[in-house]
Amino acid sequence: FTLWVPEDAETVRGLFVLLSGLQADGRSFVDDQKWQELASKHNFGLVGCFFQSDPSAGLTPYMDAAGGAGQVLLDALKALAEKSGHPEIESVPLAFWGYSAGGQFACHFACWKPSRVIAFAGSKGGVYVTEPDEKACPVPGLFIVGGHDEAWRQAGVRQYVRKSRKKGALWCFAVEPGSGHEIGRSQDLVQPFLEAVVFMRLAVSNKGDGGGTPPELMPVSEKDTWLGDPDTFEIGKFSAEQKNPKKAVFLPDKETAVLWQKFCRGK
Repeated sequence: FTLWVPEDAETVRGLFVLLSGLQADGRSFVDDQKWQELASKHNFGLVGCFFQSDPSAGLTPYMDAAGGAGQVLLDALKALAEKSGHPEIESVPLAFWGYSAGGQFACHFACWKPSRVIAFAGSKGGVYVTEPDEKACPVPGLFIVGGHDEAWRQAGVRQYVRKSRKKGALWCFAVEPGSGHEIGRSQDLVQPFLEAVVFMRLAVSNKGDGGGTPPELMPVSEKDTWLGDPDTFEIGKFSAEQKNPKKAVFLPDKETAVLWQKFCRGK
């Protein structure tokens, strides 16, 4: 694990946790200038992760946060808190982005420890097995598939999000046209999505106590959000009277809704 903290950060308010695909090293993601700018803007740190598991065990050890991998991350944050001189890092809220299996881990961590997660996003994942419950459904999530990725990945993710939306999950589904199973342009939507939710769930004045008490996460009020049609990409403000609102995807605000629409239309 690699930690990056803005030089002028006295107290870190949260962490963007960045993960790569199966058996791949994501620690260098913390060197990305755009992630550093986003973290500095919100007084966040960055954590890049490198998970490895027995290749014969397939995806399960990495993506199954509740099965051990999630605790590995929490143990790492405790160690990083001690080494960095930022004790708050052990308990601050987390916002995840992961590519492929890393995105699957991000989703499953949110389902495992929802009270710890601001939001999560996954780019080009495919296998999601943890069903969100009433505690996990309010955690905003973004799932991006590639328009040229394998059909089973696209169909599986679409169905997983649709099923979870019916349960009330504040989740968004997006297709990147012309992209296969690569990161592609997904960051163009991931970073604005996560930032919008940070604004919604973590007030600027809410910084915890700088020690063991993390900032309190505010719930998302659906009446302030937007919806998008995953087939036509039409967008509109949420309305309780809207017909079948859970058939649409969740969008945190108007700005993100417009970006989602342009992204899905390849603009």
